[in-house]
Amino acid sequence: METTIRYTSRDARNLALLMAGGGLVLVLAYGALRAVLGDSVSKIDLFNLDSDTSLAAWFSSMQLLLVGVAFWLAARQSPAGYPLKWPFRLASLVFVLVSADEGIAIHERLTFQAKNLPGAQRFLFGDGHGAWIWLYLAAGLVLAAVGLRYVWFLWRYHRMELFFMLLGAGATGLGAVGLELIGYSIPAGDSIYFVEVIFEELLEMWGGSLLLYAALRLEIVAAPGLSASAFTPSPSAGAGQ
Repeated sequence: METTIRYTSRDARNLALLMAGGGLVLVLAYGALRAVLGDSVSKIDLFNLDSDTSLAAWFSSMQLLLVGVAFWLAARQSPAGYPLKWPFRLASLVFVLVSADEGIAIHERLTFQAKNLPGAQRFLFGDGHGAWIWLYLAAGLVLAAVGLRYVWFLWRYHRMELFFMLLGAGATGLGAVGLELIGYSIPAGDSIYFVEVIFEELLEMWGGSLLLYAALRLEIVAAPGLSASAFTPSPSAGAGQ
């Protein structure tokens, strides 16, 4: 028995827009509650963007899981010899792991454990935060080195998908790392911290929506596939240049 999921690029766009709209609703709900309740909004975990047990955390985790599923389907649908088949599988695994991190706060647990290690304080930010950044940075550099040779293939054949991937990754990184680092130096009760949390979470959720759109588009364009020869230039082609 076999089944096929069929959708168009318009369906992919509509789903990504729906997810982006959902993220915006969560941010607006948090802002409205903050305007009414002030600092007491932090006690309502369900809508507190700064909580690991909020709707926003679940939403982000679910969206990242969808990205992983989309990459897995892209790998499954692409024919044998398609150059991005195993990178799609690797991307699927990475996004499933990142989804688990977002859902059960793995990086926060790592930071908590790292605080007790001798000499760990020199690698922490603010009031003992951010130990996870070094580990994730190292993993990101390894993944970038592995995937770098496939970037030109994406640029040549799937330029639009690459654009949305980079845009989504940039927005997610700016929110999850850039603004997170800034937040470590701001007192939690400060109004600026409230603004930082809003933009941090919004960038993460919208970045995830862009990555989802890119992954869904890649699933569509990878289905017809390209032969492995399209990825490996022939010796005669190199000699003629």
